[in-house]
Amino acid sequence: MQLTAETLGLTRGPVAISAASCSKDLRPHFVRAWAVRAEAEASDMTVVFPRLLGGPLLIDLCPGAWIAVSITNLTNFQSRQFKGRVKEVRDMDAEEREWVALTRKESGDMIEQYFGPGAGQGWKSYATEPAVAITFAVEEAYDQTPGKKAGEKLA
Repeated sequence: MQLTAETLGLTRGPVAISAASCSKDLRPHFVRAWAVRAEAEASDMTVVFPRLLGGPLLIDLCPGAWIAVSITNLTNFQSRQFKGRVKEVRDMDAEEREWVALTRKESGDMIEQYFGPGAGQGWKSYATEPAVAITFAVEEAYDQTPGKKAGEKLA
């Protein structure tokens, strides 16, 4: 599927990102992720999360395995879920490291506005390295924004 700017929605700025998969016996695994790379007119997305926290998830994520990535913009709660098949598992690169740092700071600033300085500092203190980058071919996209369109397939 080809991603559009509308399908991507607000995937930059202060966002909360999660990645999920399941084992062969359908046991779910989840991890907080810290960066996502995707461009309009492309069909791939890359999600970055801490290797330490993603242990069970990484066992599931071999090439061809299903992954789901949810992204929520913390300023307006616009949410998207992207599902697809894994193409590559690798260490994050330098550009992704910068995105992780920026996302953690922007999201921590927003969490601080909602819940106070302690919560924001906690968010900014999450372990982010070493990190792994998972590139997957997006096959499905859903609007997960609370409201009437929640769950609506976008593509």
